[in-house]
Amino acid sequence: MIVGIGIDLIENDRILKMEKLDSFIDKYFTKEEQTIIKNNNQFAVDNFVCKEAIVKMLGTGFNPIEPKDIEILRDEKGKPFANLYNKALQIQNEQNINNIHLSITNTYNLTNAVAIGECFD
Repeated sequence: MIVGIGIDLIENDRILKMEKLDSFIDKYFTKEEQTIIKNNNQFAVDNFVCKEAIVKMLGTGFNPIEPKDIEILRDEKGKPFANLYNKALQIQNEQNINNIHLSITNTYNLTNAVAIGECFD
């Protein structure tokens, strides 16, 4: 059963400019995410837009969730997945969300992400 859906769209340049600021990187991305961003700065945009879609899917926005409470990584085939921590994980558990599906798409100027929360009950 689908518990929630979140979608976000962002202008790539907005994040790519901020990605040059260490304070932005430290605030929004876990150490693991920072490693992949160093290899490909488009991942900063992709991960940011996924985090926005997830907080919308949870119905909270970033209050009370911290951006680093949501970690976006990739599996061996490049498919994005989310690890939730702290308040984000607590809200996920309260909503009985067992799985979060993510999809990202890019154009030259824009990046879009969709997050779907699924409950197996």
